[in-house]
Amino acid sequence: MIKNLKSNYFTKINIIGFLISIIAAYFLFPPYFDMGIYPIPPVEFSWQTLDPSWVSTINYVKIHNLNWGNDFAFTLGPLSYLSTRVGWGQNRISFLLFDLFYFINFAIIFFISFKNSNNKYLTSSLILVLALILPNYFGSISSFILLAFLLFWIRYSLDNKFLVSYVFQLIIVVLLFFIKFNTGLISFVLFGAAILYKIIFKKDKVLYLLGYFTLPFIIIYIVSGYLNVSITKYILSAFYIVSGYNEVMYLDRSFCDKHLFAIIIMLSSAGILFYKMVKEGKKEIYKNGFVLFLFSVSIYILFKQAFVRADESHMKEFFYCGLLIVFCLYDFHLHQKNKYAIFFICATGLISIYFVNKLDAHAFNFEAKTLKKNYFEGYRSFTSTSGFHLFPNNNQLPQNVLNRVGSNTIDSYPWNTQILLENKLNFTPRPVFQSYTAYTTELENMNFNFYNSYKAPKFVLYDFEAIDDRYPLFDEPKLNLIFTKNYNCVDTLVVNSRKTLLLEKKTETHRLKFVQTKEYAIYLDSPLIPKEGVYYEVFIYRNLLGDFISVIDHGPNISLAIVKKDGETRKYKTSIKLLETGIFSLQHITDTDGFKSFLKGDNKEQNIIKAYYFEPKNKIFFKEKIRIKEYKIVQ
Repeated sequence: MIKNLKSNYFTKINIIGFLISIIAAYFLFPPYFDMGIYPIPPVEFSWQTLDPSWVSTINYVKIHNLNWGNDFAFTLGPLSYLSTRVGWGQNRISFLLFDLFYFINFAIIFFISFKNSNNKYLTSSLILVLALILPNYFGSISSFILLAFLLFWIRYSLDNKFLVSYVFQLIIVVLLFFIKFNTGLISFVLFGAAILYKIIFKKDKVLYLLGYFTLPFIIIYIVSGYLNVSITKYILSAFYIVSGYNEVMYLDRSFCDKHLFAIIIMLSSAGILFYKMVKEGKKEIYKNGFVLFLFSVSIYILFKQAFVRADESHMKEFFYCGLLIVFCLYDFHLHQKNKYAIFFICATGLISIYFVNKLDAHAFNFEAKTLKKNYFEGYRSFTSTSGFHLFPNNNQLPQNVLNRVGSNTIDSYPWNTQILLENKLNFTPRPVFQSYTAYTTELENMNFNFYNSYKAPKFVLYDFEAIDDRYPLFDEPKLNLIFTKNYNCVDTLVVNSRKTLLLEKKTETHRLKFVQTKEYAIYLDSPLIPKEGVYYEVFIYRNLLGDFISVIDHGPNISLAIVKKDGETRKYKTSIKLLETGIFSLQHITDTDGFKSFLKGDNKEQNIIKAYYFEPKNKIFFKEKIRIKEYKIVQ
């Protein structure tokens, strides 16, 4: 046995491979232990408070023992702090174990790939490129790195029956479920597909595989109690967020070099696997077909996440992780002899280096990759509050506002929740705690039911604002309607150079109800003439071509055109699902002052709305008729 181990592992070339793997994994180890929470600095645009707010709110939810699924809904889960690395309220052991899990996976995956490779120059070159381009702070790409690990262990299990590959798959699937739901959902699809493949084509023991398949569900059920997760509602709410994202969160970007080279990477990589499947013929057709399936699903999800939003921070995620997916599905490089395939694989590495450097000003930080002193010092000095630095802050609310709110509950609309934490207020988040995310009927109703009950906060810090040129009143139409019925404006202040309202719940409030009165169809280009006291749900339908475009790109563009009585027209970005949440109002509101007047019932003649129009950028993607439901607003 010792002789066998020595001949298999303790050879000169394998020792070199081991050193390369350990060094590369060390380079990718975090340079610091955790991230602190600091006051938001002065910002030019209000949307710049959005990301810091959701990061701090995730930790706030855990500290205050709110239930994921019932009290709180987001695509990120209760273990997402492991990717944000915010230590406030967390346990240092969880960070350490998570980091060691990454390190062990990188080291083993690199070493196994090197050891089994017939083209060690290619494999070692890919390892070095990955060590160079992958950041030390994984952040938002943490879930895709875990997904790449899962791909490796699934692929490895097709040829080997080592228990360790199943153990790693199990841990990864559970982690992904609680870190980020959309990637977690895909991990279950791939995990389940692998089990099905082994049952059908490998003829492995069915009971053993079925037992293995059910094990993550059992673990998730047990762990969900500890993490305070309502599993069904957690899944449903996250699914609604994921489904609505594709419809409205896209940015209209011109086709650019980043799109082009991302497509080149995808098509050339898929072509390499397809060529391998054809060349090896019937003997390995099912295994090669399954590997092509694994690659296609994972690279498609990566591409969609990067290029639906299509800002630079999202696009660089593709070039971070695309090469890692290619590496972990080792059919690309372990036994690669085809010179054209080798050329495209090397080109993928060079393209990745180029765009990572182009999109990330801090790429290739060799100091962070080699010096880990701050990590170990951070571990030794860590406490659950050592990274909490919100006091004092640069965003102090006026003293009269703080005195008025006191210890009463308060929420922030549309998204700047951190300002409440910085001012030590009794923050009571609505379930979908940032308005830009409540873009489906189900999500909007979660917030509406929260505010339409005894749970509604006493105060709301209100700013009339939306992202991506959406109409702020209709980001959360039912919630804004409740503000007009159950809240008064009791103060006006300036927050981050923007006029902001302090709303206070009325002494006597009444629950809102919507009583359906009509349902009818109109043509897509027909106007909707609004009536006072009527709430409208608008249902626009895509055709098959529109559904196809939505899958390969994003939901086809739709604008909400508001035509005022004086003939002036203003167009806003919207979506099918957002319109289904509803619209109302005879007044066109353009700013916080306008909303303040709207609260008071002070309607302006110049703001009267004549009609709403729903204008697709391309009608060919939609059916010609839409459905309208009318509701009487009852209180």
